[in-house]
Amino acid sequence: MEQESPVLDLHHKIADWRQEVDACRQQFDDLAGRLVRAVDSRQPFETRVRAERFQNQLICQKEVADELVHDLKQARKRPAAEMRKTWARLEDRVQTFRQLFFVLKRDLDRFAHTVH
Repeated sequence: MEQESPVLDLHHKIADWRQEVDACRQQFDDLAGRLVRAVDSRQPFETRVRAERFQNQLICQKEVADELVHDLKQARKRPAAEMRKTWARLEDRVQTFRQLFFVLKRDLDRFAHTVH
């Protein structure tokens, strides 16, 4: 019974991570829409180039989020011993995703605010 508790903790943590990444995934369309509303063809070329870079970053981050959610789903299906082996790597990936998403969102918000 003592071994089940740590495994349940792992499952709960993975479920929490998945919810966090899913919440970010839901924001991608909103961020892309905000970018489209902020920039139009009348903007200077440099502004449109920056907007395209943000758009590309959103696409890449969404792909990373999709892969991460898939991997988190798969991790919950693994035996406890295997789950523990991959734990540090999953935790690192979630933390990296979280940081990159925060920076992207912050920078896009600043950009959209300055364009208006």
